[in-house]
Amino acid sequence: MVARGAIRAIYDNGLSVPGDIAVVSCDQFPDSDYLLPRLTTIDQMDEYLGKIAITKLISAINGISENISINHTPELVVRESCGFSNK
Repeated sequence: MVARGAIRAIYDNGLSVPGDIAVVSCDQFPDSDYLLPRLTTIDQMDEYLGKIAITKLISAINGISENISINHTPELVVRESCGFSNK
């Protein structure tokens, strides 16, 4: 939502995205592919992190100490707001 507000502020000040300023979001959200320009973002794999958190929580509630290896690799999703165009 911050990136959307930033894009609006950039346009309100007579500048353009990505012509004058590139914008990248820190978290993937459902509408990012439908904005104009489409928003470049980092997909932090929230679903995966949520599953790990719930597993750890349930283990803690049950008094089980588990060593869980977290293999977390965020993905950069490049779209138009950073200047990329696939046309």
